[in-house]
Amino acid sequence: MSTSGPGDIKDQFYRYLLLEAERRLELELIIKNKSRFVLAQTSSGNKHALEDVLARACCGPKHVEVGHEEYMATQTLLITDDPFRNADIPTRRKLAHLVKSVKDSGGTARIFSSMHVSGGQLALYSGIAAVLRFPLPDLEHIEV
Repeated sequence: MSTSGPGDIKDQFYRYLLLEAERRLELELIIKNKSRFVLAQTSSGNKHALEDVLARACCGPKHVEVGHEEYMATQTLLITDDPFRNADIPTRRKLAHLVKSVKDSGGTARIFSSMHVSGGQLALYSGIAAVLRFPLPDLEHIEV
């Protein structure tokens, strides 16, 4: 779940949502999945600001890697747990290094279980994606 908005509005909404979820039993899934929320900064509160967030999204191992390694642009890394169970040790090390590097640069990393619906959905988009700190339109032109 992504919540976006200018200033601290998204943060206030997120706190309100969690308080309501604690108060109302029918919203308990929100509490169970609160670690899966991604808060994204936008320039305004209108629906065109959603384009800001979408312009800062990238998916696929190559795009995410270039966005982080060359531009240090990763705000939030989203990855399924499947690659960490890969038999290929260099691949696992590379991903572990990416997660650590994102955290070291002030970003966050969210690892999704492939057994959960959210992990399954992320797997449909190559299993790895990122919300960037700023748009990188040139990423679209990188050959995979």
